[in-house]
Amino acid sequence: MPEPNSGCLLWTGAVNSRGYGSTTAGPGKRGTVQVHRAAFELARGPIPDGLVLDHLCRVRLCINPHHLEPVTEKENILRGSGVGAINARRTHCLLGHSYDSVDSNGRRQCRRCVLRLMREGHRRRNPRQQCREGYVKHSFIVRGVQDARSPVCVRCGAARPTYERPGKNVVILVRPVAGSVA
Repeated sequence: MPEPNSGCLLWTGAVNSRGYGSTTAGPGKRGTVQVHRAAFELARGPIPDGLVLDHLCRVRLCINPHHLEPVTEKENILRGSGVGAINARRTHCLLGHSYDSVDSNGRRQCRRCVLRLMREGHRRRNPRQQCREGYVKHSFIVRGVQDARSPVCVRCGAARPTYERPGKNVVILVRPVAGSVA
């Protein structure tokens, strides 16, 4: 049945689970064949080995041989609208940086985001030691031998946090120092 606006010849018979028209293989043969493949072979000759048919019109029920082109499976997937095709057409990461390098597995990546993720991972594995007031990278001093387990921030007098690592979780405990300024 011709579709007047696009020139597609739409199959009105049986449809397989993937949305392509199908029919029996013919007299004396078992199984089914996809109708668009049979139409292409009747009109334009055999499909070359290693190639699949791409519907240029993007209509799976179309059996017009002039709307079909033999291409590699990779090319057919990249022309489509699936997740792989959408990602292959992307030129920038989600933060808007252009993909400017390729990792060892051949995946495109943005160097700025890779460096950011590496820094965040480093910070997670090596938490900063801050005083209660939020001062970072202060020099902590040890007040005498008794307080050797509780170094104190030079700027605000608060105790340096101590870190206990039970398994993979990090628990931050801040122990107050006797006589420190709160």
